[in-house]
Amino acid sequence: MRKLLRYLVLGVVVVGLMVITLTPAFAAKKQYRFVFLSPAIGHEFIQPLIRGMKDAAEALGSTADAVGPVEWDNDRTVAEGMAAIDAGIDGMIAQVGDPTTFSGISKRLKELGIPFVHTNITDETGQTLRDCYVGSSGVTQGEYMGKEMVKYLKSGDKVAFFFHMPHVQLKERLQGAQSVIGKAGIEWEEIVCGSELTKAISTVEAYLLGHPDIAGVYGVDGISTPSCALALKKRPDLQGKVRSGGFDLIPSVVEGIRDGYVDFTMDQMPYGYGFYPVVIMYLYLEYGITPPGQVATAVGAVDKSNVDAVLALVEAGYR
Repeated sequence: MRKLLRYLVLGVVVVGLMVITLTPAFAAKKQYRFVFLSPAIGHEFIQPLIRGMKDAAEALGSTADAVGPVEWDNDRTVAEGMAAIDAGIDGMIAQVGDPTTFSGISKRLKELGIPFVHTNITDETGQTLRDCYVGSSGVTQGEYMGKEMVKYLKSGDKVAFFFHMPHVQLKERLQGAQSVIGKAGIEWEEIVCGSELTKAISTVEAYLLGHPDIAGVYGVDGISTPSCALALKKRPDLQGKVRSGGFDLIPSVVEGIRDGYVDFTMDQMPYGYGFYPVVIMYLYLEYGITPPGQVATAVGAVDKSNVDAVLALVEAGYR
């Protein structure tokens, strides 16, 4: 027994010496500061993104914060982005839907040698410099959406696509969805509903009143999709007759799926949009590992058959 105790004490001493020896090496690692810059940080869709970013930063002994206006404002986004750079950051993440908003910021980051990762949305025109893009093709995302739409529509139907602003990725989603439904003989028109939710809902409501024969109303983003859902929620007489669907696991959209007046939504799994960029930038800053050109992410349909399985994760902030 005494011999066993001696071995245990010796083991504790050895482990203690190892910790003392290794601690300076770990302590020497820098605590990096990352920021996510968004033109609307209050948007429901990006809350899992922010959580993913913070979780990754904490796991890597760093910090991460979201900066930008609560409601959509490109001018304030530029001002707050520049202020964050002035305050001192080691890396920036952004949804780059508008090149004019982020091009100047990207050039300044490049001049300072600060990595810049586009996530969810990127600038395909090349005006906004980037070190990596975490996301997928808008056309591919739209094609998946179109395949869901044709499950509920028939040849000769006409539908309306709503989108909050005409940026590149949303145009690509429209292109992808329209390429699929066009082959099925379905017609469509496009309506810009704006970035303010209340006004967007009113736009959809007015459209439904003026187009009694429309077969479906669809969104392609986190503003227009809940706008379609909430407009239909107010019209029980149209539920089951006018189809609806779109993008993102916004609570009002999930409610519509469960209650039967929204057919589906495309889940982009935004937690990864925040988590992966932090890991990529940390590896570059700490070990000089060059960022990949792109980390391709996936989308998947959530409908009545699987909505309950993901609801708990939505409520927990991961989906």
